[in-house]
Amino acid sequence: MNRRLILFALGSIAYLFVIQLIFKSLKTNDLLFILAPSAKLVSFFGGYAMEWSDLSGFQIVGKNIRIEKSCSGFVYLGMLYLLLTYSFGKNWNYYKTKIQWVIFSIPLAFLFVVGVNAARIITGIGIETFSLQNTWFPNKLFHEFIGIIYFLFGMSAVYLLLDKPKLNLLKYGNS
Repeated sequence: MNRRLILFALGSIAYLFVIQLIFKSLKTNDLLFILAPSAKLVSFFGGYAMEWSDLSGFQIVGKNIRIEKSCSGFVYLGMLYLLLTYSFGKNWNYYKTKIQWVIFSIPLAFLFVVGVNAARIITGIGIETFSLQNTWFPNKLFHEFIGIIYFLFGMSAVYLLLDKPKLNLLKYGNS
């Protein structure tokens, strides 16, 4: 097996472990950089009024729904950044170009996570509204399931668009 690939895999595992540790130490206020743009998109596309509370995150006016730390997508941001960095950088032969793609992956991952978060939150609000009207509905389980589906779909879409040769939208490197 390729030694560079093994080192990348071990480095990725260590990176994701550190991201998870950082996430556990953060409070909702610390994640405002992701939560605020996501909340603005939810307000714009979903038509929901939002209020910020320092202790609990964004509260949707008129509903008992909060957008807080667990809704931030911080760990997803870390995972997506890793995927983008790998996808963009693996076929480049020049160190300087790899560094540029590593840096470019930061805002790209951020924008993608904010968009996926907003879509996931809007769907979650719809599910919450439905489940409040139907007490038999397993709201918490379904809410988590929707989050997993959105995040997996988002990661898969990025991978297919950037890493699969036949679907590659970015013609890059010396492949």
